[in-house]
Amino acid sequence: MIKHSVLALAIAGTLGLTACGQGEEPKRTTAEPGTPPAEQTLSERAAEAAKEAAHTAGEKVEAAATATSEAMGAAIDKGGELAQATIDKAKELIQQVKDYIAESDFDLAESTMEQLRKLRDSLPQALQDEIARLDAMLKGEEESAAPPASSED
Repeated sequence: MIKHSVLALAIAGTLGLTACGQGEEPKRTTAEPGTPPAEQTLSERAAEAAKEAAHTAGEKVEAAATATSEAMGAAIDKGGELAQATIDKAKELIQQVKDYIAESDFDLAESTMEQLRKLRDSLPQALQDEIARLDAMLKGEEESAAPPASSED
């Protein structure tokens, strides 16, 4: 984007100087050997300025690309850290659910399962499967622990 803007400005400047400079260019004379060349014409100066602007724009684009690449690398690293933290938290919650089921504390197991259900979609498939097994186990344990329904007719 920057490169295009700078290039467009350089071209516009070249065209402007060329259009404005018509009729104002000094007449060229043939220089004798050993004497310095005649002063550059407006169009030659504009072309040189355009080349310099294009070069500068290229350097800025390259610097921006490098900075973007570095930022993307940092974001990927941070994303990996967050994903690992989520996995670690899920493993901790899975162990808590197992402990609560072993202690027959189904209310705490169910509240912990709610937290796991929220995390499930962001976890690897193996952990999703384990959460599904725990969910089924918890439902089975709750049903077997519930007192039988009395049938009063």
